[in-house]
Amino acid sequence: MLDAVVSPEGIEKVFLSMKSGKALGPVGLPIELYKDSWSIIRGSVIEAIQSFFITGFLSKYINNIVIALIPKLPNHQNMKNFGPIACCNTIYKGISAILAPRIKTMLPKVIGINQSTYIPGGQITDGILLMQELVCGYHRKSGMPICALKVDIMKAYDYVH
Repeated sequence: MLDAVVSPEGIEKVFLSMKSGKALGPVGLPIELYKDSWSIIRGSVIEAIQSFFITGFLSKYINNIVIALIPKLPNHQNMKNFGPIACCNTIYKGISAILAPRIKTMLPKVIGINQSTYIPGGQITDGILLMQELVCGYHRKSGMPICALKVDIMKAYDYVH
């Protein structure tokens, strides 16, 4: 299902529905250029995207992403005050826009019920309540030894190595 070839109409719908004014790709071509010249480049874009779904190969020119740091706050003296933005090729964005709904339909099959934060309608508080139930009784000295670890997970984009 993930690699099923997309119809030309499906590709056209994805491209023409992309939001304008987004970050430019690595070569600096905005989606507006694609939309304005769609009648000219339509065949090439459709061929490039269908080729990916047929072969599974993504050319290094399409898979070229530039990561730029943008300031999160006006006072950007510290590295934590910057956030990365990935400037992807527009064809790459089109392929991602086609794959995202396909992957979304498969998520319930691969995400466990205990990972409720990642399921639509799930709440982060579900994890807190589950943790309270798990550690209830940890203070008792009878039974097997028990250990619990608290791990502080920060967002990956807070650190750039």
